[in-house]
Amino acid sequence: MGAVVPSVSAAAPTFTHSAKTGELKGGRLTLHGVRARVSWVLGGGDFGVVHVNRLHSRIFLEGRPAIGTLHVAGHRGGDEPAFRLTRPRYNAKRHTVGYRAKQLNKRRIPVRDARAAQSGVQFGAASLSIVPNDQVASGDNGGHDCPIGLVNETGYGVEAAAESKWDTDSWDPGIPFQALVPSHSKLATGADTELFWQSDGGFLRGCSNQGVWVLTTDPNVAGQVPPPAGISFTMTHTYPWTDPSTNTCTSSDPQYYCVASSNNYWLLRGPVACCMPARVAFRRSPGR
Repeated sequence: MGAVVPSVSAAAPTFTHSAKTGELKGGRLTLHGVRARVSWVLGGGDFGVVHVNRLHSRIFLEGRPAIGTLHVAGHRGGDEPAFRLTRPRYNAKRHTVGYRAKQLNKRRIPVRDARAAQSGVQFGAASLSIVPNDQVASGDNGGHDCPIGLVNETGYGVEAAAESKWDTDSWDPGIPFQALVPSHSKLATGADTELFWQSDGGFLRGCSNQGVWVLTTDPNVAGQVPPPAGISFTMTHTYPWTDPSTNTCTSSDPQYYCVASSNNYWLLRGPVACCMPARVAFRRSPGR
């Protein structure tokens, strides 16, 4: 009972089974009288239903257990037992759904039939609320988010040349049209030398986006000699549903390079001395 509870994302959706009866036996939690569709709700107020098979295939991934809270008729608020859930099974003909369940607290389940307690715990009408692991459905919309940020320390300006994303993604936000980020700041905070963009994968989806930036003259440096032509930075963030997230930055010229920083930001640097403030404070982090 002293097990550590796996972390869950504050942005993740909550999925709820409603059952007529259930039992906890041999390390498996089984619900009877369930329907094929499971309701879900997001913290922002969105809600809907999803087929139980899609739910199982999308959130029960290897090494990423979900957390379930069981509310049985007779429970009061705060009395509910919590479980680490793995190995889901759904039987459409029998209207049952089951999970391997390891209880994480010492809350008791109201027993429907004391005589059956020797073979397991049987209970009456109940609901099971499931929250995915924090590596699953971690974005604002119940899917993955792909944030990228840049801080320009090249000594020149960098201008947006291209952007792309998966067709199933939505920009939140996208890169402004013909955006130009200087490296010599006009602001005391240096906020004009950085830019952030992100694509959201949507409900139970992964995400991917890319931004391409080219060197140009810095609008804050009067009479600056133009930079070498054709030098570009390409930044890509991909977070497939079942694979780890990758965030990359490459340059077309080895004299200009990327340095990974916090919160999915990249520092763009080169051989030209830059007049940045001592340090730029990143104001936005992925997932918000």
